[in-house]
Amino acid sequence: MKKKILLFLMSIILISCGRTKEEKKLYGNWYDINEKINIEIDEDSIKIFDNDFQKNKWNVSNKKLHFDYKPYLSDTIIKLSKGFAFTENDTLVMDGPNGPSTSFKFIRSKNYLDFLSKKHQVIFDLKEYKNAKYNSRKEKLGLKVFIGYRNDTIICKTEFSENLDNLDKDWEEKLDFNLEDFYINYSDATHIVDFEKWQQIAPYYKVFVDKNIPQDSVKKCFEKMKNQKPFKIYMVSKTKENNYIDFTNMKMIEID
Repeated sequence: MKKKILLFLMSIILISCGRTKEEKKLYGNWYDINEKINIEIDEDSIKIFDNDFQKNKWNVSNKKLHFDYKPYLSDTIIKLSKGFAFTENDTLVMDGPNGPSTSFKFIRSKNYLDFLSKKHQVIFDLKEYKNAKYNSRKEKLGLKVFIGYRNDTIICKTEFSENLDNLDKDWEEKLDFNLEDFYINYSDATHIVDFEKWQQIAPYYKVFVDKNIPQDSVKKCFEKMKNQKPFKIYMVSKTKENNYIDFTNMKMIEID
């Protein structure tokens, strides 16, 4: 019996000593500040969620993270070595495709919703709607709005502004790309509506509402949005992340 206990304790010690202190700091769920990449690192593997999902071994040497990576729509596996540094609590900077000059910034978070809460400094706990469906609209056309709490005060803000007073400017920033090219190359509606009509109906509000916010407060925010830019409003439902669905694709319900 004593031998079994001793073997068990030794196995725990060996496991705990399997990684260096520097390597263990990398453990966690990391989201790219631009919401393009999610990396999950544990003792055994690095999981990468970008345009695809992959899981590989990793190690650290000379202050670089080494791992295999298979580019999207490619059969070739390449070996990557990325310099990294921790700039503050739960924030990681990692070399981009062209080295430090194109670095990625990651925030350690429990999940995508926790990441958004940290990034935009607003607390929200979403309600789960049974009739919610995964978003079929283009993520690039959805302006995020948060109705939650900051310092125990209700706040209604967008992903670009601290309130809803600058929606014209926020939409300009959100749609800061060639809309007509997007309509031609990525829209499923070219055979249904012309471009002029499409650009009026394709953008939408993607709203994250804390389930404890009073309905009259939520209503005021919705009215402000409709009065300035009358696009469709969708409320995001609490959604469990799936390895095979883009982590930014949340279940939503349409608001009349």
